[in-house]
Amino acid sequence: MLINSEAKIFVARRIDGDGDWQMPQGEIYRGEAPRDALLRELREQLNTNNVKILAESQGWHSHDLAALRQKWFLALFRGREGDLKLSTDSPEFDAWRWVSSVELTALAGPSKRQLYLNMLAEFADPVIDAMRLIGTSELAEPPKRTSNLLHRDILLIDAERERLDAGPLFITDGEVNFIDGFIHDGSIGAECGLQLMSYWGYCERHAWVSLAVEMSTLHGFCSRSASLYVDILRQAVDALEANNRRAVEKQLAENGGCMICTANPGRRGLLSGVELAQAKDPLPLRNFAEASSPFWQQDCCPRCIIGVSGGHLCRHHMIEVLNEGAAPDLADERQRLMNMLVRLENYAWSFSWGFRGIDGPEDRAALISAIGWCSGWSSLAALLPLPPSPASPTRS
Repeated sequence: MLINSEAKIFVARRIDGDGDWQMPQGEIYRGEAPRDALLRELREQLNTNNVKILAESQGWHSHDLAALRQKWFLALFRGREGDLKLSTDSPEFDAWRWVSSVELTALAGPSKRQLYLNMLAEFADPVIDAMRLIGTSELAEPPKRTSNLLHRDILLIDAERERLDAGPLFITDGEVNFIDGFIHDGSIGAECGLQLMSYWGYCERHAWVSLAVEMSTLHGFCSRSASLYVDILRQAVDALEANNRRAVEKQLAENGGCMICTANPGRRGLLSGVELAQAKDPLPLRNFAEASSPFWQQDCCPRCIIGVSGGHLCRHHMIEVLNEGAAPDLADERQRLMNMLVRLENYAWSFSWGFRGIDGPEDRAALISAIGWCSGWSSLAALLPLPPSPASPTRS
């Protein structure tokens, strides 16, 4: 289990089989120590073994399709993402990505899911200890992107089994209760608005969870999300107006934490089982995204989807490349966000009396693009396939 400084877990897609995603693994040669096998296999599979071993499983494990025993390790990746290369002498994978614990269990095949849950539980405490030391000790890796170091969902081991039966976005009853109450409160209050703006919306998973619940509960009437991301995009356009890389990097960083993660909702509230099931239904979001997909696919971040560079980057990965010393065309990115903002403003106006029907698919697509740019695309990729480099449609 290879983690980065944000407690995200490395997974890669196998070349053989049905495109399953998994954590790295390999055989132990006769007479070879398990730790030596770990470092060798990482070098052979990922082209780097620049890691710090944090923990070792107490016993030996196996999964449904493997009779052989497995020794598991938790390791912190200390290199740069550019060091990770899958084109080795004998490649086993064709894509890789960093995921949260809930995404890990979603991507894992049925034969490995229980094993992965067991390892998440066994390594929970070492992960917490490692995150406390990040940035202040020898465990610190070279800077990548500015973000909250500890994603709380990796610690919610007790909720994993519930999420396995909660659909591709793994929406819990408590999250539905929190989001349902929030979207029925009317306009966003000043304090909540400030928190959402300072964090650029929500964490990656909760950004899509919130939209899915809003879509299902309000039957597609997403004026609240549209208005929120209009304000956030305006903030982004202003941030990209800065005339130097460091200023842009600083302004794009989060300040605070995800509002839903901070609340850590656990109660189902007064909603009935039928209401909870309806709110968790991802079909309205899937239909909404698929109907406008020709207009937002060009905005997908390839680093989020298949772990490669090129194309337009989300905010997280833009910070990452700025941190690495690269110089993306900030003027071009600012113009792209301005165009996105114009379309999203049109969509937001379409919810007002007298303006219904003024929006088109490209305007609705702007909401998908805005959320993906702010928070990332991984959870949407779990909901429907996202191409790495789609062709651009003709805009009306």
